[in-house]
Amino acid sequence: MTNKKYRTPDGYTADIAVFTIVTEDSKPFTPPIMSLNIMLIKRAEFTLEGSKNVEAGKWALPGGFVQPDEDAYEAASRELTEETGIEGIHIKTIWCL
Repeated sequence: MTNKKYRTPDGYTADIAVFTIVTEDSKPFTPPIMSLNIMLIKRAEFTLEGSKNVEAGKWALPGGFVQPDEDAYEAASRELTEETGIEGIHIKTIWCL
């Protein structure tokens, strides 16, 4: 059964890599211990239609297809909010062909 609300897109995707630097406390008079982290999402067990997701449990960057009425920046903002609940962070576009 196919859900007509969602069609297979024939466009391109907007995938979002969110980086942050985490600082740990260190001994007095020593530089802090810093590590670079990236945000990943864990794919759902079931699709929106209720069938088993073949990508279930896998880690991935948040992202998805750009809709016909939006640009890549708008799609990235929308997908980030839909998949993580995060809003209002600075997004920088990097084009990869």
